[in-house]
Amino acid sequence: MNRLHRQLMNPSLLSRKINDELIHCWLKEDLIAMGTDVDRTSDSVNNHRDDDFLKLETEFRRLQEKTQELISERTHIESELRNVKKQAGRLEEEVRHLRAHPLIVGTLQDVLDPERAIVRSSNGTVFQVSLNQRIEPELLKPGTRVALNQDTLSLVEVLHDAWDPIVSGSEMVEKPDITYDMGAGLDDEIV
Repeated sequence: MNRLHRQLMNPSLLSRKINDELIHCWLKEDLIAMGTDVDRTSDSVNNHRDDDFLKLETEFRRLQEKTQELISERTHIESELRNVKKQAGRLEEEVRHLRAHPLIVGTLQDVLDPERAIVRSSNGTVFQVSLNQRIEPELLKPGTRVALNQDTLSLVEVLHDAWDPIVSGSEMVEKPDITYDMGAGLDDEIV
């Protein structure tokens, strides 16, 4: 049972075994057929058998090589098919993404509970919207920029804060610990 199992698990080994058995059976049939028509002891019959055997062996080897070529070609085609299917999947995902509705940008005003929040859209309208349960609650803070579904106005994702160098240069992030007394050269001007 173990030997048979190994043969079944190895298709090339199984294929060779089957081919060898088929050749053996064909040769037996040819020998039996030849033996009934002609006396087996004659030299011409032996030569004829040898020629037939060589022809069969040559044809078998040619078919075996052709089989290996076809198996190799099939493997190559299957590999190409897998690659084409992956590429088709990526392209379908891209088309689905391009067909998706645009999102509205808004600002989170307040989180009412784990399922609802108040959001001000980019045009100034205030909405009570449902929250996406996949969004981490720690990210939902008042003032956070969010994307809203255009149809349902549900909160889809949290957006990164926009960074504008002109605005960020004029923002005061921390209260400076500098006094007017520390500013040099202002005595004449402040008086």
